[in-house]
Amino acid sequence: MAQVHPKRPVLATLVCIWEVVVVVLAIAGYIFLKHMLSAHPSARPHPTTLLRSISSWVSPILAAAAAITLWQMRRSAFFLLAARFAISLLWFLVGLPRLFSQHGLASPPLPHGSPLANTLVVIRWGAVLFTITGIALNAFIAWYAYEITSAKALSPRDPEANAYI
Repeated sequence: MAQVHPKRPVLATLVCIWEVVVVVLAIAGYIFLKHMLSAHPSARPHPTTLLRSISSWVSPILAAAAAITLWQMRRSAFFLLAARFAISLLWFLVGLPRLFSQHGLASPPLPHGSPLANTLVVIRWGAVLFTITGIALNAFIAWYAYEITSAKALSPRDPEANAYI
C-alpha cells in the first residue's frame, strides 16, 4: 500500500524553491571563487578553518535534502532544517569574538573619521544584520517545517468531524 502524503501548502512549496536556490547559489559561489582565483593567480584566498570548510559544504547538502523531504512532506525535513539552522547559528556565535575584537567592526585599520573607515564600519554592520536576518529566516523555516510535518498536521482529517464548528 502506498503512503499517502497530505497536500503541500503553498508556503512549503516556496520554502522548497528557496532551499534549491540556496544550493544553486552555493555552487555558483564556489565556481565563481575558483574562476577568480585562476584568473588572478596573485590573489590569495583567506585561510579557512576545518569547521568553515565543512560547514560550507554541509549546509547546501542539508538544504537539498530538506527541499526533497519537505516536498514529500516528511518529518525528516524538520530535522534537516533544524540542523542547518544550528550550523548557521553556531558559525555566527563562533565568529562573534573576532567580529568585536580590536580589528573588528569598531576600529578598521584606517585613520579614525576618514570617509572610507566610516563606510567600512557601515558595510560590516550591514553584513552582521544580513547574517542575523538569514539566521532568523533559517529558524522560521525550521519552525514552519516542524508545524506542517507534525503528527497532528499530517494526520488525515475527517471533514465531517468539524462540520459544525
